[in-house]
Amino acid sequence: MQVGFRHFKWLNTPSAWQDMQHRRERRAALIKQHLDMMAGINSALSNALQNKISGSSSNAAQAALKRVQADGKAKSAEITKQIDSAQGVLDQTKAATGSSGGNPTVLDTVA
Repeated sequence: MQVGFRHFKWLNTPSAWQDMQHRRERRAALIKQHLDMMAGINSALSNALQNKISGSSSNAAQAALKRVQADGKAKSAEITKQIDSAQGVLDQTKAATGSSGGNPTVLDTVA
């Protein structure tokens, strides 16, 4: 009985060149897969950042719009109050002078 290893000579073993080519192709495929994955991640992060920027600018624009609208409403209310006050003064002046008769005065023209 002989002790040792027997080689399977009927199986083709690749040559060193073929083995090197196969490894090179596998590395190239893995590198391409990695680059594609990194490009996807880069795209996703860029989109997230762009969405955050546009969301922030949208929020800032909304806040500015609300401030401008509030200022406009405040000024409108102030002008309305001044007009009502002036109209009240005219009405008091009319009542005090009794100028509701036939002769029109300057106050009647303004009112």
